[in-house]
Amino acid sequence: PLGKDKLAYLNRAIFNSGFFLHVPKNVSIEKPIRQIFSSDSDSFSLFSRSIIVLEESANVSILAEDYTHSNSDKSSIYSSLVEVYLKDDANFAFSNIQAHARNVVSLANRQVRCGRDSRVKWAGGYTGGSITRSRIETLLEGRGSFARDYEFVYGDGNNRSDITTDMIHIGESTDGEIESRGVLRDKARSTLKGVIKIENVARNAHSFVGNHAILLSKEARADTVPALEIVTNEVTAKHSASVAQLDENQIFYLMTRGLTLKEAVWVIITGFLDTVTSQIPLEDTREAFMKLIAERYQKAREVSASLVTIIPQESRVRLFQLGRIADFADDATKGIEVEGKKILISKIGGKFHAVGGICSHEYAELDRGFFKDDVVTCPLDLSQFDLKSGVALNPPAVDALPVYKVHTLDQKIYVELEPSGYT
Repeated sequence: PLGKDKLAYLNRAIFNSGFFLHVPKNVSIEKPIRQIFSSDSDSFSLFSRSIIVLEESANVSILAEDYTHSNSDKSSIYSSLVEVYLKDDANFAFSNIQAHARNVVSLANRQVRCGRDSRVKWAGGYTGGSITRSRIETLLEGRGSFARDYEFVYGDGNNRSDITTDMIHIGESTDGEIESRGVLRDKARSTLKGVIKIENVARNAHSFVGNHAILLSKEARADTVPALEIVTNEVTAKHSASVAQLDENQIFYLMTRGLTLKEAVWVIITGFLDTVTSQIPLEDTREAFMKLIAERYQKAREVSASLVTIIPQESRVRLFQLGRIADFADDATKGIEVEGKKILISKIGGKFHAVGGICSHEYAELDRGFFKDDVVTCPLDLSQFDLKSGVALNPPAVDALPVYKVHTLDQKIYVELEPSGYT
């Protein structure tokens, strides 16, 4: 039977909301059916149960949106149970996005039984709430039935989420895939579990499960648990899993293209989630949901423990390419203009250094001066400056030259500075 989960049984016992949908044979509903739940109550308990039946060759898609808004410390509970029965050749899609207030416990159960050559696609997005628990069960009973399940979670604060998907192959030549993604920051915790079961009569089944998460802070944690239970031969089953912080080389590359650290990380996050978010059928809803996640992201104080040591989170600096390492001979200095700033870039003892290229006493371009070892002499007043520290070594100059951090990546040299046109 569908829904062996104990919280699904609880929902059936006390549900106080929901709907029943029956789509007759050969009926196709072209536009998605949109169900919206929105509450600004300080405390509530809602148990919603929906039953959906599609007859042969029927077609429908549903978009369920759940929004809660509250600053209360009182706990609220939102339980949603969706039961779907697909006859032969039916085509069904269900997308659910949840954006809950901090005091909400969300319990979601989705279950489907698939007939011959039927198709189902699940998509779920979760953000906010104190606890999010989701259970998705897909029974591929009919020969040639097809299923895809896409889930993603954005966790922040002390959010806890547990997303588990079961896909059970019973009929022959069935095809099922699970893709779960998570992005976590602050002290958020998440478990992403995907279970593929292939029964002994499900020959020629194809299945894949992937669970992946990105951590944006030191204290965030994710557990990705793909599992395969196969009791027959003549099947194809694969799995993948990963939990990691952001790739510094990717961020560095994006920053060399003019993005700040925070902007670069957001580009990577949106690309990482696109596999799942692109499954939300209505563009305006998809954009609105990503906007909610973007607002939560912009409040982040920490992006990545390793990256914060390189460039502060709130820094306005960007990276600009100065040239290739091979272009600089040992103990050589060049004058380069970047964003209206004149800079001296020096290679001293195998290391690169960058200082301002204008004398601090009186305007003079130092690349026209005299160089010896790690010292430059101003061509106008003969003031001398250290090319490593920018310190003025003799009068009339007193003030030091500005110093810029230099980075190297893929045989290229980059300087870190705040653009003159930045506002």
